Amino acid sequence: MYSLLPILQCTIPYNVKRRWFSSQDQALADVASGNGIVDVPLAQTGEGIAECELLKWFVQEGDQVEAFQPICEVQSDKATIEITSRYQGRVAQIHYIPGDIVKVGEILLKMVVEESEVPKLTCDRSENTKSLDFDPNTQNIGGVLSTPPVRNLAKTYGIDINEVHGTGKDGRVLKEDVLKYAVQKGIIEDSSASSSSSSDEFLGGEESYSHASSKAGWRYEDKIVTLRGFQRTMVKSMDYGCKSSTFSFC
Repeated sequence: MYSLLPILQCTIPYNVKRRWFSSQDQALADVASGNGIVDVPLAQTGEGIAECELLKWFVQEGDQVEAFQPICEVQSDKATIEITSRYQGRVAQIHYIPGDIVKVGEILLKMVVEESEVPKLTCDRSENTKSLDFDPNTQNIGGVLSTPPVRNLAKTYGIDINEVHGTGKDGRVLKEDVLKYAVQKGIIEDSSASSSSSSDEFLGGEESYSHASSKAGWRYEDKIVTLRGFQRTMVKSMDYGCKSSTFSFC
């Protein structure tokens, strides 16, 4: 039989190439080769966001910009966000105007900065790491059984929940117990009266129904509304749904 030991003892030399992607390194390369011009792209503004609408600029070409200064305002499908500058320098060129749709990663503007202004990528985990000590014995836990919403209700009325007699299982304090205790102490009115008054207020009373017939004949005029943010996404989804073929034919 042949022995596999000489084969296992052989070592095969190989080279491992690693590639690192860093915006700081790219910025340094731009500074070294392009007269100090750095591209400022649209960063990721949220999970699943692919594009944003440019609402307005806070700077113009030729303006001096400080680090962390707001340069523009964009609106995504979820929120309106201010984009700040990572560098200190002068605005060289603006690529978009308000109302344009900018995709994530596209260049918003170009800035002229010095090499010393480009931040170096440093990572010191020993300084940024903080120990989180959690001791459950230090929490102030009440002596009565109750749920967080009921405790919050008692706190809203300024009631010590330990003084409320619980009628639930194992003496658990319920919402009705807190309301009953508040009525007894004169903190609030009777729950039945308050609920009826609140329902009348919600419905608008009897007077609201007397004018309903006279206002039912109102005529509204059409108006054009600019679609922004999630409204634009909703319209795109509806248009895409209308393009889908149906299988019910007459």
